[in-house]
Amino acid sequence: TCTVSVHFTAGTPGTITAGLSATASPGGTATAALQAEALSPAALSITPTFFDYGTQTVGSRTDEVFTVANTGQSQSGQILPLVSDNFGFFRLVANTCPGSGLAGGASCTITVEFDPFEEGLFTGSVSVQATPGGTADAAVEAFAIFPARFSITTPSDFGNVVIGTSTAAQTITVTNVGQQTSGQVSAVRRELDAKDAGA
Repeated sequence: TCTVSVHFTAGTPGTITAGLSATASPGGTATAALQAEALSPAALSITPTFFDYGTQTVGSRTDEVFTVANTGQSQSGQILPLVSDNFGFFRLVANTCPGSGLAGGASCTITVEFDPFEEGLFTGSVSVQATPGGTADAAVEAFAIFPARFSITTPSDFGNVVIGTSTAAQTITVTNVGQQTSGQVSAVRRELDAKDAGA
């Protein structure tokens, strides 16, 4: 007996068939059928590739779900997500990607939260990496403003007022010192008793 070594090098994806023949004279011919399945390599993608969280108020939290897919046909390695920005306001809060990686054509999700503590425009990046599988990146952006908050300026003293008479009208100023537009403002008169008035 003797042996013959045969190597298969995958080219385009699909089922590949071939034959192997051994011929001798005398001895005749013997044939064997060969078959292999060529798979495209693992390749990660992420969607959306850009997400704008819009305008959010400082102290609020907003989530966005990103879909990670293996667009190849072969198994990927373990998926490692990374969220980065200069202030740490974007952060990973959920990850459904299995530790064993993604099968060909499979997908999973990661959730990124925007939780600002300052006002301003903020940008960051979301990336996923696997070996095999490569790297896929997405960009994120958000604008944070301070919530609506009222400041009220009242007259310091209406002076001595005789019972049954009224003072002249005085202006009370209500100011929204936040950056967010407030809802409809309503003024409600509140009667002060002697205790409230400090008597």
